[in-house]
Amino acid sequence: MNREDTIAALATPPGIGALGIIRVSGSGSHEQVGRIFKNPGKKRIKEMKGYTAAYGHIVEPGSGSVADEVVVLVMHAPNSYTGENMVEIIGHGGPVPLKSILDLLLDGGVRLAEPGEFTRRAFFNGKMDLAQAEAVVDVIEAKTKQGLRLALDHLGGSLSRFIRESSDRLWEVLAYCEASIDFPEDELDGMSLEDVASYLNQVESDLEEALATYSRGRALREGVRTTIIGRPNVGKSTLLNALLGEERALVTSVPGTTRDSVEEIINLDGIPLRLIDTAGLRETEDEVEKLGVDRTLKLLERSDLILAVLDSTTGFTVEDEKMLATIPPEKSLVIVNKIDLEEKIDLSRVKGHFPEEEILFISAREGQGLGNVREAIRKRIIGTADKEGIWVSNLRHERALKDALKSVKAAREGWQQGITMDLVVVDIRGALHHLGQITGETISQDISREIFSRFCIGK
Repeated sequence: MNREDTIAALATPPGIGALGIIRVSGSGSHEQVGRIFKNPGKKRIKEMKGYTAAYGHIVEPGSGSVADEVVVLVMHAPNSYTGENMVEIIGHGGPVPLKSILDLLLDGGVRLAEPGEFTRRAFFNGKMDLAQAEAVVDVIEAKTKQGLRLALDHLGGSLSRFIRESSDRLWEVLAYCEASIDFPEDELDGMSLEDVASYLNQVESDLEEALATYSRGRALREGVRTTIIGRPNVGKSTLLNALLGEERALVTSVPGTTRDSVEEIINLDGIPLRLIDTAGLRETEDEVEKLGVDRTLKLLERSDLILAVLDSTTGFTVEDEKMLATIPPEKSLVIVNKIDLEEKIDLSRVKGHFPEEEILFISAREGQGLGNVREAIRKRIIGTADKEGIWVSNLRHERALKDALKSVKAAREGWQQGITMDLVVVDIRGALHHLGQITGETISQDISREIFSRFCIGK
């Protein structure tokens, strides 16, 4: 990426729509758009004030033929998204006029933008840090209002402020430690030996608290992969339909109706829940059904949450026993279905595998107990109450925080054990390096390029 180039790209989805926007950024953006923009009042792009618009036409310089009727919005550096001179050309939302405008810009020496290049330039020009830049994609891809709120908090700098506050404490400790090395006989102002321990303990506690939010933050950002399992005909598809509020999965009294997994996404109190209805777990000679069972077992390994369904009208079978013994309790809920019918299941055997409070009783067909299922899922995913403060939702951030925490712990333990000050300094610098990876202060060009490559072309 050459940041000296003037770049352009379509900023709206391709296809037919009422409007389409072409974004142009770089030192030559005003001249390049001015070369092909004609205004009835003879306004010139370079002379327009920032954040003002003008009506006119995009005209081919040689022939004078009109490519489209447009409105242009002009921005001056540094008061733009990228921090550079920018122009947004708002034309008709059809592929032909938009391509015609883009071709005229490219013919004049403008370069087509790489994926995420506008936001990458905003990062390099100090308009946002790397954590905020990554939040741009999260805002666009948010699946629920809670996910959007989390992304907007990060875009607004909530995570960045947390990283900065933790880093500031570490910088103070580092300055004291390095001064102690350089001037071992002097009495230093500003901090004391007790302050060093207090600061390191505080940073360690803050990082641990932030990391504790990751599984819930990731659930809001990416969705919770929830697999519904059980023997054939226990009501898995009926439960899926009941939670969805529509007849999505085929329901019959014939065991083995579901041969392959069926996946749907629902919004459960702001949590994007990816519900997967699977083939019934049982021994079978049917080759197609056997493939479905094998796929179910593989899905369990990748699931964030498992809903294990039992049939209250039958006994507790060998298949039920195997299922409950196989699934991990920490990410599973047991659902006893068909409570509107005569109960025959031996609940004492069920409770031998799962605590009573994690066993839910429903009638998926009649809609009984579904509210309890939704509340149990919500508590399992995000706890009993929404956490105030920062939420970590990005795997890259989680890994960097873990590495920073490891270094802070090493510094704190070393300090308490009386190891040499220069080794404590090494650990503190390591923690600062890992925290800087989140905001981009210590990130490499290759990693930043890989991050921004996930963006769409016009962003």
